[in-house]
Amino acid sequence: MSNAKSTDAALTARQARQITQGFTARLTGRAERGADRKVRRNSVDVGDRRAQVSRPIGDGTMAGALSWIDCLLKAVSEWDNMERRKNGARPLGLYGLRVLEVILGRHGAIAIDFKSGRLDPAIDTIARVGRISRTTVVRALAQLRAMKVLSWIRRTESTGRDGLFGPQRRQVSNSY
Repeated sequence: MSNAKSTDAALTARQARQITQGFTARLTGRAERGADRKVRRNSVDVGDRRAQVSRPIGDGTMAGALSWIDCLLKAVSEWDNMERRKNGARPLGLYGLRVLEVILGRHGAIAIDFKSGRLDPAIDTIARVGRISRTTVVRALAQLRAMKVLSWIRRTESTGRDGLFGPQRRQVSNSY
């Protein structure tokens, strides 16, 4: 058999397998397959208006933004200490404060565009810069969100495989 015929046979077999798997997925009620399962609920497309949550930090200048960030960190730290005196436990804890500092660029490795307010580091980047585990970052982000100190939106983008069976979207970093 020639190389061209074996390639055609492989493509036909792959297409038949994809059709069979898609049909089986529909019959069993599994709408999601493959890497699409990693796409989280309530995610929006990067180009969608709802994903554009950034706004200028402070007055948009470096001096104004750094002043605003310092005030925010000081207020959150003082509130955390005050709650510790009342209840004996820190609501955010040291890791919550560290994650907030990392996200706001106080450890220097995460770039923030002060004029647009664009801030979208990956969780693994936050963990690496803050020198803490990924699980600790996730917990700290949940605490920051519960205390209404920080909010984010989950985002996805197209994989460019339109019309093919398999993942059509992939998760990208959150926008904070």
